[in-house]
Amino acid sequence: MSAPRQGFDRRACIAAAIAGMLPVSPGVVRAASQVKVHRVGVLDPDPDLNATSWREFVAELARLGYDEGRNLVFERRFGTEDRPEEVRRFATELAALKVDVIYAAHGTLSALAAKKATTTIPIVFFSSGDPVGQGLVASLSRPGGNVTGSSISSFETFPKSLQFLKEVVGTLARVVEIDSASTRSRPWFAQWNAATQKAAGHLGLKYEYVDVTSFGEVEPALDRLVPGVDAVVIGNASFLRPRLQEIADLLIRRRLPSIGEPEAGFLFNYSPDPLAVARKSADYVARALGGIRPAELPIDQVTAFDLVVNQRTARAIQLKIPEGLLLRASKVLN
Repeated sequence: MSAPRQGFDRRACIAAAIAGMLPVSPGVVRAASQVKVHRVGVLDPDPDLNATSWREFVAELARLGYDEGRNLVFERRFGTEDRPEEVRRFATELAALKVDVIYAAHGTLSALAAKKATTTIPIVFFSSGDPVGQGLVASLSRPGGNVTGSSISSFETFPKSLQFLKEVVGTLARVVEIDSASTRSRPWFAQWNAATQKAAGHLGLKYEYVDVTSFGEVEPALDRLVPGVDAVVIGNASFLRPRLQEIADLLIRRRLPSIGEPEAGFLFNYSPDPLAVARKSADYVARALGGIRPAELPIDQVTAFDLVVNQRTARAIQLKIPEGLLLRASKVLN
């Protein structure tokens, strides 16, 4: 009598044979193999400016059931706010691709470009200081059309930053912003500047602009300004963003107070939580993918803001932050 073969299971073999003869519903096969893949066009004029917000946006979409690589594909187009014509070209390109939603990942410039490119594809913008005034939506509560997003009014927050700056410095007569001249051609600048100049007048100070065309021009500009300037603001020019830590070091060596990203070494910043705004953007994109029209999604008005103070920088420039301001800060870097 021969020995039984190793690994042979007669019952399993019979069960497999029977299973092979049973019909399988075509609907089950389709459900298993067909997952609707959504395409989101991303119009990002400056990816370096909001890389952290982008990661939070993607993570929130995943939490809402839209996973990149499974049922979601991003069509990303990068440009810079220094070249608005490039942003408009990319918007037209995304509209031609007939994506399901366009996410204007920065703000007013990309949102306006997207709106001009299409009146049918839903558009969600990350933020705009004045979406009604800029012609993006009909009203905050009833956007109308195909555009919605969040409203962050830097026309209100930056004047508050100047007030904080005066509290810190005490005697404040002249503040200079270093940026690209192209900033003044952006759609929001006139209103922003009007609010800033009005606040500066109330605080008894002059707010001026110094134009640079590269990072290499920043230090010579500072050398021309010192002495005679009490504080410096660094703008969002694309060629300055990668060099913020170096710029902060230049300011610290000259003992100049500054408004900017505290994590990069600037003295303080007052702004909304960009991660919270990114999560709201993801929520609106998910709703649009689910069939809800932007006209039915009221503009989210951001009202919570963070004051972040860098105490290390304050000590380095021999400046004492008032205790009252530290108590109001949501975060202090020691």
